[in-house]
Amino acid sequence: MKLISVDLGAQSGRVAVGSFDGRRLSVSEVHRFSNVPVKIHERLHWDPLRLYDGVLEGMRAAARQGGGFASIAVDGWGVDFALLDRAGRLLQNPVHYRDRRTESAFEEVRQLVPPREIFQRTGNQLLPINTVYQLWAMVAGKDPVLDVAERLLLMPDLFHYWLSGVARCELTEASTTQCYDPVAGDWAWDLVGRLGLPGHLLGEVVVPGTVLGDLRADVAEETGLVGVSVITPASHDTACAVAAVPFHQPGSAFISSGTWSLVGIEVPGPVIDDRAFAAGLTNEGGAGGTFLLLSNGTGLWLLHECRRTWELHGQGWQFTDLVNLAEAVSFANAGRYGLGSAVFAKDRAAAMAAARSLRSGMTSVNSVIGFAIVPALPFGGVGESGFGRIHGADGLREFSRAKAITRQRMRPLVNLTSF
Repeated sequence: MKLISVDLGAQSGRVAVGSFDGRRLSVSEVHRFSNVPVKIHERLHWDPLRLYDGVLEGMRAAARQGGGFASIAVDGWGVDFALLDRAGRLLQNPVHYRDRRTESAFEEVRQLVPPREIFQRTGNQLLPINTVYQLWAMVAGKDPVLDVAERLLLMPDLFHYWLSGVARCELTEASTTQCYDPVAGDWAWDLVGRLGLPGHLLGEVVVPGTVLGDLRADVAEETGLVGVSVITPASHDTACAVAAVPFHQPGSAFISSGTWSLVGIEVPGPVIDDRAFAAGLTNEGGAGGTFLLLSNGTGLWLLHECRRTWELHGQGWQFTDLVNLAEAVSFANAGRYGLGSAVFAKDRAAAMAAARSLRSGMTSVNSVIGFAIVPALPFGGVGESGFGRIHGADGLREFSRAKAITRQRMRPLVNLTSF
């Protein structure tokens, strides 16, 4: 059996081919593409059409490896959504969950419905990025797109719709919205109505493994893939990652680290109580009818943002470069001694970054002992290298210690008692 999987991350997307021979599953990546948000008029958007083009290119790459594919499935991040009109057309680019439109919405919703009650109805940790606050921001701001919107689809659901022509909301994605009741297994209609959210946008929720249908004829023709079924996986990327974890015993913990770092356990049902609420835990749908009780933390997004900023300043750092540099500095700093060091690199910025991180008394960039050329520079090591600094102002301070001495020069007008 041959399968095609599409993984949409907040920083990049990839298409992979999987083969199962009855005993062993092998997976190989055939295409990777960037996922770059776009800011327009102070609003941060995703670019789903560009992502869809990357998906199609990956499908064509898979087709070039031969036919016989049984199915295709898409997973991606949660909470963000697309709005379609009655003809199924995309009304606007989906807004990024890091956009600032939910800043006031978060507090406004908390004033309307107590936080503990929201958690009781949805099992989700209260985070400003959640779908419920995004929808409230649109309602409160009287966003005109709501006047013509007919259907809301989470991001993987949008791509399943474009591939198959069938619009459904998959359970693990729906469970990230804070509009879904994990106990009832349906949308939290009472909460949606109480907040005045457009409930008519919320469609049928289906479980992982639902067959939506074959690829649309135009998609099959464009990609060269014929007779391929579109099937909903556990569409939320966290649920997909946890489904692949080979747990050896019940209660084993998992760590899923990407743009976010998620730590939790797989449980048979949602855990909604005072302890979970106080701990800031969230319940998200998993594969096979399970739930994921987890804690959200900042992951590699900080590193991605650093790379993006460095790129804007002309310093293009690849992940492999950063890892190699970090390993080299860590190895050098692990030693007992730290007299002098030298860094050689064509990239001046990389050399300076390494030089600042090295634990040594002196460092030369693109020179063996460049620091010895200037006599005034302090000379000496750290750790077990030498007794300290000599030369320059630092050398003088190395052999000095501060001591305050006072002497009375005149008779005070008032008798003062020293402390």
